[in-house]
Amino acid sequence: IRDFCLSRGLGDVYKRQPFESLLDGTADEVGSLYGLLAESIEYPEDQSWVIFNIRDEALFSDGTPVTADDVKYTFQLFLEQGLASYKAILGQIVKDTQVLGPKKIKYWFNPDASKRDSIPIVGGLPVMSKAWFEATGARLMKAEWKLQLVLGRMLWKSLK
Repeated sequence: IRDFCLSRGLGDVYKRQPFESLLDGTADEVGSLYGLLAESIEYPEDQSWVIFNIRDEALFSDGTPVTADDVKYTFQLFLEQGLASYKAILGQIVKDTQVLGPKKIKYWFNPDASKRDSIPIVGGLPVMSKAWFEATGARLMKAEWKLQLVLGRMLWKSLK
């Protein structure tokens, strides 16, 4: 893994990890997005904010539910520990986040943020388990964490 990280970059490793996002696209409909972990989204005509409503059936591989706290925690991880280029983009787009309920999160966008890209960018972020990161002490920019059993979409128990 270390050689792969050095040759292809950590960004390439992150996109290959077993994490789902709130929204996902398809190869045959460029520019279209569908709810993956998100059951629905709400936003005003001016797209100054977006609310994601997370599916009740959205679970991590250990059976724990995906929550709005996990979504916000992942967003904060990318701002604090992510690749510099990605941190810069997120910082330009998102003004604030708020957990509105166990399955509901709201993002407020900066007024000068791209209306076309804001919702797809935050909706396309992977969602990681806050509990897993807190229990393991893992950090995004440490290649070693990729060797651990990460809570994602795959059933790691079957690999033991």
